[in-house]
Amino acid sequence: MDNMNYFLIASLRRCGSTFLQAALDSYEDMFCQYEHVKRDKKFLRVSHVAIDGAAFSFIKSIEKLAEGSYAGRQFKGSKVTFNDYEAIGNIEEALDCVVRDRIKLIHITRPLHEQFVSVQVARATGVWNIVNSKDDKVMEYLHGEQAQWHVDMTDKLRPGMFTVNIEEIESFCQKIDTVDRLISAVKKAVPYYHAKCEYLAERVGDIVHFITGSNTPRNVIKQQNMGRNIKTEHKSLISNWSEAAHIFDKWEKSRDYRRLEGVLT
Repeated sequence: MDNMNYFLIASLRRCGSTFLQAALDSYEDMFCQYEHVKRDKKFLRVSHVAIDGAAFSFIKSIEKLAEGSYAGRQFKGSKVTFNDYEAIGNIEEALDCVVRDRIKLIHITRPLHEQFVSVQVARATGVWNIVNSKDDKVMEYLHGEQAQWHVDMTDKLRPGMFTVNIEEIESFCQKIDTVDRLISAVKKAVPYYHAKCEYLAERVGDIVHFITGSNTPRNVIKQQNMGRNIKTEHKSLISNWSEAAHIFDKWEKSRDYRRLEGVLT
């Protein structure tokens, strides 16, 4: 079993991991499905795989998920998604498994204000996963009733629809920064690629090269497109943006791990 044929997408929620997962899975020699989570099994959805115990192996889990019709795909991966409210110990335990497996890691980050607004929109609309494919196989491993085909949110949103609490923003930014720093620190131990959500669609080819180690063109089974479902500026949805902006700016400036993209060591 060659560890370098396995990969993992790691991010906080609302960072584009669902798009990247579907895009990678669309290559005929790649498998990238399901979501690994560290939580009580009674809260698991059909698309979830529990990170169960300190001896858990992402590679063994992915290999098992890819059995059957996907077994012949050379490169196999999945994703692990963390929440800003998650216990730090759970995140550290999951990342310890990444280091032990020496699995390739793709870390996605997103501007804080976009991530915050995206969470608010998902809560308000009940739409947490949007995919740009009607492929049954894509829908099958997403979040059941929460997965919807491409949705234009224009008629669901209006400028200034959210009035935010400044203390809530401060807490949110602090938690996001803490988790992203933990994920970023893994680059010292495993092959690591940092991707910014805002350029994710443009970076798929580079990420494929990172995973495969080759620039050889690969056959795509079904093309994925990353459309903007929120077609207005995220900040325009916050009624008290002038009050909130300096909090987001302060934290964004401290995120040194977001300044570089690509393969980092």
